[in-house]
Amino acid sequence: MEYNLQIEFISRRGGVLGLFIKSDVIQTLPFEFGFRLKNIGNEPIKNINVSNIFWKSANGQDIVFNANKKYYFDIINPGEEIERWVEKVGTYAHGLCNFNLGVKSIDPKILVKTFQVDPFTKNSSFCADNNFVDFFFVRSKNEYEQNSANNYMLLFAVITTVLTVFTFYLNKQQVYYTEVQSRSERIIQARQELEAIERCKQSPELEDSGLYDTSSGKPASCKEVLSGR
Repeated sequence: MEYNLQIEFISRRGGVLGLFIKSDVIQTLPFEFGFRLKNIGNEPIKNINVSNIFWKSANGQDIVFNANKKYYFDIINPGEEIERWVEKVGTYAHGLCNFNLGVKSIDPKILVKTFQVDPFTKNSSFCADNNFVDFFFVRSKNEYEQNSANNYMLLFAVITTVLTVFTFYLNKQQVYYTEVQSRSERIIQARQELEAIERCKQSPELEDSGLYDTSSGKPASCKEVLSGR
């Protein structure tokens, strides 16, 4: 008898945001890793142990992390998925790494066949018997910092553009309101001039027409108003 078990390496960034946002593993930054099991067979998978969990650099770096943890699963029904988060760690490794674990039934007569999920096609393919190997990528710290700097520069450029557009809009609105306000003042001024002219036509001898000489600030006489017209 044999079980068909699909296994995936899973990871998330440390911190509260890591619970909601999927992100890459970054060199020297804390991350949590684990695995996801899915029964892709037609029968329940019973009484299996997952142990010998470790990952190491596949990029020639002498860096290995052993979890030293074991997990027991009494039953996994067909189509059921189960996740286990193993540990929160950090690493100086970067580049490609491989993830390993052993999975066995407590019944030595039962073989556990493991399957990998292709990250590009999402298709499942056979991996090994009673063992599992997967790969994940660790971005280098320098690459991460350069990318962060580029993102900040892009964000600054976007904010600057938005502020420029907003300032242009405010200036346009200010010109419009100034024009509306001056239009009202010009109407009032024109009305006052017409009233003064009519008043002066009836009484040309008046020294105070109701208007003012803009050069001196003194009241303009009707004579001055009528001669200026």
